[in-house]
Amino acid sequence: MTQMWKPGEGWLIAVLAMVLLLAAGISVSPEDVGRTEYRLGFIAGSMFISDAGESHGGFEFTASYSVSLVPSRSVFIFSGDEVSMELALDTGLGDPLSAREINLRITYEPMSDEIRLTLAKTTFRLVHVLDDTVWNHEFDDYYIASWGGYAPAEEIRGEIGPSSFDLPDYYYIELRLDVVIVPVS
Repeated sequence: MTQMWKPGEGWLIAVLAMVLLLAAGISVSPEDVGRTEYRLGFIAGSMFISDAGESHGGFEFTASYSVSLVPSRSVFIFSGDEVSMELALDTGLGDPLSAREINLRITYEPMSDEIRLTLAKTTFRLVHVLDDTVWNHEFDDYYIASWGGYAPAEEIRGEIGPSSFDLPDYYYIELRLDVVIVPVS
C-alpha cells in the first residue's frame, strides 16, 4: 500500500487552505462557530391603519395596504440583509402615508421568534402569532406588530408606532408579514 502524502504535507495543505479562505475574504471567528444563518422566505404582507385607535371601531378613516419586501442584494432575504419595504394602497378613504418605500435592515431573532425591521433609531418588532384572535384567525402564523392609542391590551403586539409613518400618535396600525424561516448552516 502506498502512502498518499509525505510526512509534513498535511500541515502544508492546511496552511494552503487557510490562505485560500483568507484570499477569498472568508473568515471564521470564534463567535461564528455554531452560529446559524436564517433565510426568510417572504410570502405576503399587509398593513392596516385606522383613526379609531383600535382594530375595530370608529371607522371614520381606515386604509389597507399590500406590503412587499424586496431584497437589495440577491433574490433571497437573509437575516441581517437590507430590504426595501414597499407599500401599495389596496382600499381606503384617502391615503395619509408620505412614504411608499422604506429601506430597512431585517433580522430574525430565534430565541424570541421575532422579526425586527430597523431604520436608524426606529425598530419594528414583529412577533410570531400562531392564533390570531383579533382578525378571526385570518392572520394565523404571521409575524405581527400592532399598536393603537385606544386599543385593548390583546390588540397590542410587538413594537410599532404610527408616528414612524407620519400618522397621529393615537392611530391604530398593524403590520403583518407571512414569512417562512429556514435555518441555513
